[in-house]
Amino acid sequence: MAALSAKCIHLSRQLVEVLTGFTPDEENYQRTTEFVLSNFKYHRFLSVNSNNTKRKLSDLATKFRVHSLPERAEWLEKCVGDFLKLSLFESFSESENHYAILSFLLCLSQSPTSHTSFTISQPDPLPLPPARDGRPFDWGHYLMEGVSFEEYESSSDDSEFIPCSDEDLPLSSHELSHDCKSHDQSHDSAIETSDAEQELPVRLSVCRPYWKPVTLYPSLVNRPSLSIQLTEIQAVRESLWVLLGVRRSCVYFINEGGVVTVRNGITLSHLSLKSLARILETFAELATKLNRFRRVVMVTQSPRGERVCQTQEAFADSLNCYLLSVDETLQKIEKKVSEKREFVSLLNLSNKLNSLNLQVSALTSVDLCSCSTPKSLLDSLWLLLSTYDPIGPVGCDVISVALPLYLMSVCPYISTLDQWMVSGTLHDPMKELFIQSNAESVPGGYNYWRDCYHSTEPPVCFKGISRQLLIAGKSCHLSMSLGSQSVIEMKKSRDNLYLEFLSHFTSSPPEQRLIEPHLPEPPSPEPHPLEPLSFEPPSLEPRPLELHSQSLESSHLDVHVHVPDHIPYKEDGLLVLSNVDPLLREALILLPWKQSKTTNESYELYMRLQGLVPVINALNRPMTEFIEDIINNTFKSRFYESSKLLMEILKDDYQLLAHFSNVKCVLLMSAGDCIHHFTNNLFSKLQACHQISDPIFLNNALSESLQTRQLNERFTVDLSTPLSVTMESLNSINITYDVPWPVNLVFPQGVMSTYNGVFRFLLQMKYARWCLDSVWINIKSSCHSMSPLMHKISLLRAKLLHFMTSINHYLLTRILHSSGLEFEEKVLNCTDMDSLISLHHSYISTIHDRCLLNQKAQIVKEAILKIFSLTLKFYNLTYTLSKFRYEDGQSIEEEFSKCCRFLVSCLMSHIKRGSFPHLETLSFSLTPLLSLNRIFTN
Repeated sequence: MAALSAKCIHLSRQLVEVLTGFTPDEENYQRTTEFVLSNFKYHRFLSVNSNNTKRKLSDLATKFRVHSLPERAEWLEKCVGDFLKLSLFESFSESENHYAILSFLLCLSQSPTSHTSFTISQPDPLPLPPARDGRPFDWGHYLMEGVSFEEYESSSDDSEFIPCSDEDLPLSSHELSHDCKSHDQSHDSAIETSDAEQELPVRLSVCRPYWKPVTLYPSLVNRPSLSIQLTEIQAVRESLWVLLGVRRSCVYFINEGGVVTVRNGITLSHLSLKSLARILETFAELATKLNRFRRVVMVTQSPRGERVCQTQEAFADSLNCYLLSVDETLQKIEKKVSEKREFVSLLNLSNKLNSLNLQVSALTSVDLCSCSTPKSLLDSLWLLLSTYDPIGPVGCDVISVALPLYLMSVCPYISTLDQWMVSGTLHDPMKELFIQSNAESVPGGYNYWRDCYHSTEPPVCFKGISRQLLIAGKSCHLSMSLGSQSVIEMKKSRDNLYLEFLSHFTSSPPEQRLIEPHLPEPPSPEPHPLEPLSFEPPSLEPRPLELHSQSLESSHLDVHVHVPDHIPYKEDGLLVLSNVDPLLREALILLPWKQSKTTNESYELYMRLQGLVPVINALNRPMTEFIEDIINNTFKSRFYESSKLLMEILKDDYQLLAHFSNVKCVLLMSAGDCIHHFTNNLFSKLQACHQISDPIFLNNALSESLQTRQLNERFTVDLSTPLSVTMESLNSINITYDVPWPVNLVFPQGVMSTYNGVFRFLLQMKYARWCLDSVWINIKSSCHSMSPLMHKISLLRAKLLHFMTSINHYLLTRILHSSGLEFEEKVLNCTDMDSLISLHHSYISTIHDRCLLNQKAQIVKEAILKIFSLTLKFYNLTYTLSKFRYEDGQSIEEEFSKCCRFLVSCLMSHIKRGSFPHLETLSFSLTPLLSLNRIFTN
């Protein structure tokens, strides 16, 4: 920031001298001056935020109005506006300097509302008019100055109304004036008093039928402004009717979308316009939200509306049950008001509806009506439960509504899953579940289990059990497709899963299960007249909902609202009307949301579920955690039943364990006699012909070898490239196993490829061992077997044989045998298909890694394969012993020693790091090779 000017420094010193009285020779003077200059230079007043300053000034004006000081608020706003228009410090209006000074003044102000010396010039009051004829001054007439009393016409019947202007009436001015003149003449003949002032008390004591203009001229209802003066009882009843869903009102204006606003011109004698508007706007906002809920119910349950999913229908049904309970509570209040058993003011009514307002606001806050998918709907209800449950008694009113809504909305979700896990067929035409079937997946393929059904993001309440649900449904689907009789018997013995789900709520520990759900009756105490209502409906009698045969196209939009003597209320299970008014009956009963599809059973279920809230709260557990545990416990039983049944079918009917054994015998070479016969034929043929390109010989040799075990028809051999006399050419061999359906689901292509990788490595080891055995046969058959060169060749063969024996012992005992025992034990304890496939994949992957065939042990694998190649080279050199040279044996021994030394050092480093602890035996068995003396020395 730029340095301060000399003028600013001079003024700062003067400010210090005036405020503190310090002189320049004092020590504190310099410190104070530095502090002031620092504040001027770096304080936020020089970079003020104009928006924050405006908001603070607006809040201060609002505070004045709250403290009944509107004149100060107006004066503050006027002064601020005038100040912002001034040119300040050579700057235009509303500059940064203006807001800096205003911010500074706000910081200096302390408790503006308690300041008593604030005065505003007021205009002189109008002088009182002098008394006439010596009579006392009429204060009532003076205070009511400007109000025309000619509009109050006294009459003995109820046909009088407020004359309106020509602009407000749908009649012509000529017809209106003619009707008014005839009306005045008929009444003038009935009045026998000549003193107009004596008529005033009578006219003031008459209760005017304020609804008459709306009844005679319905077009007035469509205007947002009516000049009507009401009593508080009339305003209370009008508010109750609007909350009940009436479409026309004299106090409120309801548009076609159901949005309720307060009409202009509504007055009460003892309330100011602002106070009255504030209370009525609260009721209007609540009525708008209730109308939105009713519209959702009407649209969802309309037979000609757009088709919606079952979850949204269930939510609309539960929401309609909630609206019916709200209507019952409002009808009880209206009945007490109409029978004058209790005086209810607007403020008292607002306090009584605090619980309802909290519930409706909570339901609106998560925007349940805009949820387009079942997942978003259930997640919104779940969010409502998780938000209001931890806050204790404050959230009990919301929980008492959210819990029944959730439990009824989740019913189709659970029922559809139950049907899938019972019948094996997923019937979900609206795609509302997070699990969907794949029409392109064909039974019989290796990947059918993975592709037949797929899951998306589940609702929050099903996240902990989503995997089990998918496996249970797949298992039942596969079992039904296999035509097992056990599935049909299990299907008959299963109960309704939703009833089982509800039965868990009545048992305190969620692990207990009740066969017959017994839900507690909700309490229905009579609320105290002065206490807020708890909105718990009092009874569970059947409620007739369709009281009229009129269709949805009934002319309820043409209803004219007026004040009846009584409102409909529930009595002895029937909705009755005291002094029945047909117009009010149509207005309150024949509304579209009253003609819903909600049955008596749904309403009774809603009330019983609402009574579960205190039962769950008594457990002192989070409600969402409790519900999630119940969902998990409910579905886990079906998961175990379906999965266990499929595993029994695979093990007993389709000989799953036998197929594991067959693959192990051939591809893992556990059948030593068969594999020895096959490899001897293969290597002898390869050594004689030097090349094999026809897989027919290999298939015949394998079939002949496996004939003793009756496996000759299931295994076949394929060649990708012709075989030659090299170790690398053996990698072109691939053995396939013909696995029947559905056992082939456990043997996918990836697993069989891993099996073949292990088989080829073992085949190379067998080839190297066969070469050493052939060398020994050649030495024995040679005529120079006792020569020193033959002795050295025998010693080198012994070294190579020690290495091959160590590798063979490590693979057969530490890898294949031990891993096979672990796998067999886990297969017997496996409970579901997914775990079985994962277990099988993990088993062969473990063998593949322990055989040093993975990328991490690539260097070790290359060293071992190099020794295999040296063995084959040694065999080729000794095939004609007379041509074997001393230098050939020396080079082979030297390469072998380097490879052994590298292998031992590499294996020991892996063991020390803990990467491959199973290699310890192999490392120790190869260590003696390093201490042996050289055979072919210089």
